[in-house]
Amino acid sequence: VWTFIQMLSGLQPLIVGVIGFRFWVLYLWFALLCAKTLNWQDIEYLFKMFSLTLLFMVPLALVQFMSPPTAFINQQAGGDLDYIFTVVKDIVRTTGTFSFTTGYTTYLAFVTPSVLWLMAGGLKASFNPLLRLLIIGLFFVGVLISGSRGAIMTTLFFTGMWFLALVF
Repeated sequence: VWTFIQMLSGLQPLIVGVIGFRFWVLYLWFALLCAKTLNWQDIEYLFKMFSLTLLFMVPLALVQFMSPPTAFINQQAGGDLDYIFTVVKDIVRTTGTFSFTTGYTTYLAFVTPSVLWLMAGGLKASFNPLLRLLIIGLFFVGVLISGSRGAIMTTLFFTGMWFLALVF
């Protein structure tokens, strides 16, 4: 609907709307396939694994964040120091295990539902309270040190939707 409104108002070319609709249709079938083939135990297992990756990814991102742009851990694939993204002087945009900053931002958006589910009390049998608190804390630290407006806005959006779902 929003794409249609933008096309009518002239804010978006028709080809952009068509490409966006194409991707939406492709992902819709993938979502339906997952809904048909996964059971609740599979989803719990996936959320558990997604949450546990934060135990390794965020400390790596924290080391990148605390290291100077010239440090070995902050070098890009080509080794050229001119292409290192910084938030402010001497504070790098973290990439985690990814080759570019977009990968880490996408990773944070991907694990956000898992963390929100942990906050709601999911996986009580799998995680003790300290591990649960550690994972939730690491997630928010990871978002804050990412240097990404997208990661912060995505987290705020998902968290807002989560709160609305709890209220209504």
